[in-house]
Amino acid sequence: MAKDYVEVSQWDHLKQFGINCLTGEACKYAQRLLCDLNEDGAALIMDYLGVTMLRENWNSTVNDKPAVASVMLHRESLQQIAQFAIMRMNPFAIMYGNHAVIGIFTPEAYDRYSNFIRDFPSSTKEWKLHTLQRSLNPGDGSRNQHAFSGRTV
Repeated sequence: MAKDYVEVSQWDHLKQFGINCLTGEACKYAQRLLCDLNEDGAALIMDYLGVTMLRENWNSTVNDKPAVASVMLHRESLQQIAQFAIMRMNPFAIMYGNHAVIGIFTPEAYDRYSNFIRDFPSSTKEWKLHTLQRSLNPGDGSRNQHAFSGRTV
């Protein structure tokens, strides 16, 4: 059964995308978190960063799949990575606020969230709900094709 929504509000929630946050002690400046990635997480992070390779894994499995790579991610990048991961899932709408990102996949879930925001304006004032105007094909990747030259940008 497909999910109505996907929420990411803490680093542990990125495990569903193949990213396992291990420690913050690996960064000399205490700004980045060491994360192991399974194949899904590695593909996501390489797409997000626009790179073609990552470092070997540190020591774990992620979502019961073996880790294949590791990466250091800035502590403040959780929402940006979550948004990128959810956009790759082709959501109906996306909601931001309270240090969380929620991907909404059905019109019924969208109605529930929009009614909640409408009915409780003082407690949801920082939440923003955005309906996506176009359908994204996750198989196309995240790069645009230049209309005139045909090159991938």
